[in-house]
Amino acid sequence: MGKTSAIIRIAVTVALTVMSATAKSQVFVPPSGYSGAPGPEVAVEPELGAPALTPILAASLSDRFNVDPGYRRAASASVKIIGAYTIADRDGAHLIDAWSAGYLPVTLRFSDDRCFVLSADYNGPKLSNARIATAANCDRPSAYDWKRPPAPPESPLKFIGTSWGFTAWSDPKWGNTVVSSPQGTAFEQLYSIRMPVTAIMAMNSPDSPTGNITVVGRVDGRLTIVTLQVSY
Repeated sequence: MGKTSAIIRIAVTVALTVMSATAKSQVFVPPSGYSGAPGPEVAVEPELGAPALTPILAASLSDRFNVDPGYRRAASASVKIIGAYTIADRDGAHLIDAWSAGYLPVTLRFSDDRCFVLSADYNGPKLSNARIATAANCDRPSAYDWKRPPAPPESPLKFIGTSWGFTAWSDPKWGNTVVSSPQGTAFEQLYSIRMPVTAIMAMNSPDSPTGNITVVGRVDGRLTIVTLQVSY
């Protein structure tokens, strides 16, 4: 009996150690409703050497994000900006990739092989204490490469990226970005974004048709990251 108890204790210790290590390596902000620390939009003490992070008024971008009027539940769907930022361009380097396990934190990889992580606290209906720091690891995990959904037949839309079922497509005809619904297998346009998007990260609520989306792109030539609270 004593030997069996010892084996059980060892097994539990190993399991807890593995769970702790996994949690530390895959930390991400939970979906809407998580109570983070209140504070300013951007942390007051940026990391030395990190690109400058500047908040953008949500009202100045809100008309760029809309529910598609043709969506079957358009009357109850919504999209709201809860955090928006510009990141200063870095001399001689440009953004080449962005990824996340959820919708935050977002790892940004630049052409000089330097990576930075944008993180923030979720406090009520908005983000606070946004900060950018040097990433400890610049390798994109293969687990974040979601299965690419098929494009609608004979469509000019071009695939940008997908995360948690939300898929971003570039619409060359209108020069905007389309986000398709995470529900079902057939393509259904959910949101329209008047912003050239290069990456999308997202996370769904486990018990309701709500979630959060973060898009990376450019607005008026500036590298811009916008986090949204959505329902569909």
